[in-house]
Amino acid sequence: MKFFITLAIFALGVGYWVYDARPHFRDEDVANTKANIKTEFEKTNKDFAVDEVTLIRETDRKLTGYVKLTFKPSGEQVMKECSAILGDEATYVWHCQ
Repeated sequence: MKFFITLAIFALGVGYWVYDARPHFRDEDVANTKANIKTEFEKTNKDFAVDEVTLIRETDRKLTGYVKLTFKPSGEQVMKECSAILGDEATYVWHCQ
């Protein structure tokens, strides 16, 4: 019986290690992606203020969400859908439209 318990614990440990070794969005990756989106919109769209960037994990390798912007001259708010995909080498590409 001890053998089976030990084997089960070992299998769980290996399973976790294999899962963690695959590229997936970690919490810090999500935070970095949000910061990159905010920074890029602020640099390229001087007439807009970034109010909010929201991303959620759709899968281990895909984030979806939106960026909420305010057009400074009129105060009009605009939302753009965003997504980010994680590549095989733990690099990601994001896009908002």
